Amino acid sequence: GSNLVRGFDIGKKAPTYKHTFIKLDGDDKVYQAGGDFRNEFETTIADLRDKRVLTFGTGEITALTIAAAQKVITLTKEDVPVEQAGEQAGKEAMKTRWKDESGNTIEDAAIDKLLGTLGALDCQGYLENRAKADLGSPEITITLRGTKEYILTLFAGDGEKEPASSSENEYVFVLPDNLIDSIKKSIEEFTEAPGQ
Repeated sequence: GSNLVRGFDIGKKAPTYKHTFIKLDGDDKVYQAGGDFRNEFETTIADLRDKRVLTFGTGEITALTIAAAQKVITLTKEDVPVEQAGEQAGKEAMKTRWKDESGNTIEDAAIDKLLGTLGALDCQGYLENRAKADLGSPEITITLRGTKEYILTLFAGDGEKEPASSSENEYVFVLPDNLIDSIKKSIEEFTEAPGQ
């Protein structure tokens, strides 16, 4: 709460490497506290912040819309019956497949890769003093529909940082370069698919 329970200064690691020198508030003596815990107190606010910016179960997503490069693509998931052979013949089984607006089937592996990347998305860090409203027009917007709607928005970079925002996080953040490259590569596969 608001009451200070204990105050102390943390010194160097003791020569034993199993203790840390400390000095308690109001006491001029130097003590050795058990453990090398200096690193636990040398964290920044950025180190303490939760980096998870988007979370959903990949199986819950039934449709996704990608708006990029002045193109909008909507993909939907549907269940189709599959014929079974052998002992399972006559029993109805269903298989999931993804289709675009023109009815073209999209490769499951490409969708699975994108959903896997976005389903538990961690940012690299947050951009302080930046608000979502200040970011302007997005470069890429991915809207995923499942039990609810999830939106990931990527903006053109200012310098080397490409800001992003998510419907699941109120702050502006940046993603690691390899994640941005992976997302953009997946989007290119969909935009270059037949019928697009």
